[in-house]
Amino acid sequence: MKTFYIDTSSSYLFAGISVDKQLKNEIKLKLDKELSSFTLPKIEELFKEVEIEPKDIDKILVVKGPGSFTGIRIGVTIAKTFAWSLKKEITTLSSLEAMATISSTDYDYLVPMIDARRGYVYGAIYDRQGTQILKDQYIKKETLEIAMEDLPGKCVIITNDILTSKFPTISYDAQIEEIIARFENRESQNPHAINPEYLKLTEAEENKDK
Repeated sequence: MKTFYIDTSSSYLFAGISVDKQLKNEIKLKLDKELSSFTLPKIEELFKEVEIEPKDIDKILVVKGPGSFTGIRIGVTIAKTFAWSLKKEITTLSSLEAMATISSTDYDYLVPMIDARRGYVYGAIYDRQGTQILKDQYIKKETLEIAMEDLPGKCVIITNDILTSKFPTISYDAQIEEIIARFENRESQNPHAINPEYLKLTEAEENKDK
């Protein structure tokens, strides 16, 4: 199976192409505000380098959030357009699921966190086998850390944000080959039914509600 993976839920572009669960090439590039301008050209380069046409892909795996509101829309839009126009299978995973996919670790629990400001994070808790212990949610960082304290084992925070904590923290370096292997057989979805998953209202929506 040829699988195309894309994650633009942060300031990074993570993308890769795998053939029969073997990674052929990948992109791990911090683009910040240039994400919208360079994502498509970089993806075009990726396909050229592995000498595979988009029409030859069997499945698209896209991260639907949470994370950067603008970034999420970029990746989801590209993935849905590919899936619909090329009639390809597509499935989604959360950014927190991707962050908790690590090939090896000395810790019992993996806690991906994304800074959501004002003392809140997007976070979840997974064990080493990838089983979700605490569902993905928008949560006070302090509340999540209390939940970590109650676990019968060692926890590590995975993040690319600056988050102060008494728990050990490691930077997120997308393990794209492992992510594809774990999630590419997840049930396919109708591309029209796939939408970004923010886990909270946008700031404009919150202000409107006030």
